[in-house]
Amino acid sequence: MPLAVATAAAVVVIALGLTLYLPTAPTYAATPPLLEVSPVPQPREELLMGLSQKVRLGTETPTPDPEVTKISAVAWSLVVMSDGEHQTANVVNLDYDITVQSDGAVHQIVKAGPSVDADGRSVTEGVPAVGELISEDEWAVGSPELRFTEPLPSESHQIPAYFAKTYETTELPDAALVINSVADLMRQRQLSSTEEATVLEYFAHEGGLKVVGAVTDRLGRDAIAFSAAHEDDPSYEEYLLVAPDSGQILAVETHYIAQGRDDIPSPSVTGYFAWRR
Repeated sequence: MPLAVATAAAVVVIALGLTLYLPTAPTYAATPPLLEVSPVPQPREELLMGLSQKVRLGTETPTPDPEVTKISAVAWSLVVMSDGEHQTANVVNLDYDITVQSDGAVHQIVKAGPSVDADGRSVTEGVPAVGELISEDEWAVGSPELRFTEPLPSESHQIPAYFAKTYETTELPDAALVINSVADLMRQRQLSSTEEATVLEYFAHEGGLKVVGAVTDRLGRDAIAFSAAHEDDPSYEEYLLVAPDSGQILAVETHYIAQGRDDIPSPSVTGYFAWRR
């Protein structure tokens, strides 16, 4: 299944007019810090069913214009640059501004946010300026990029089949791919409270998902993290971060947990996408 966010398989590289090259010696790239985890006592099913109930009973998020839905988020991109002699790699945060029209058409603007180096120090040279336009895309209704034309099923056990049909495959996705798919969906439209509750109920009964613990997400919010490894490639885990007070899905992350890559250490964060909600 295609992933819209930068993950293990490919990270977005912004050349900025400079020459890119692969170093002959191993060089660790800058990646976001790992999540700091505190244990939580509840088992997965109890936790997620409770969170599902919270989001189901919550109020729908009001929109200033009922004809337009605004989705705001922050992600990150790895920027690797060379001046012909030296290579630098920095973490560039990306601000997503997504507008969904009443007919389902999507307009997405991505701008550069603050940049940091491998030690978390602010970087301003050799990286996009804060607010600099990175990309702008528009997808009309019927575009292949807009896959999610049908509502989510009301029964949680039907979630995998829904995504398999959406991606035109007969193979049901594992828990990690469902996390990816939910993220793809949430980048195209805002879930209703009932839909979000159904997603959490699915994960409550999904044995491939484990409780990671209490964390603070990339926007400084309290969250409970859950993770699932890809069955086809257990080198990578997908993380689902949920707000403990509201049950809303706050963010997703991809972590590299194996050995063998010489560009990043293990474990490493290879991508994240956090919604401003």
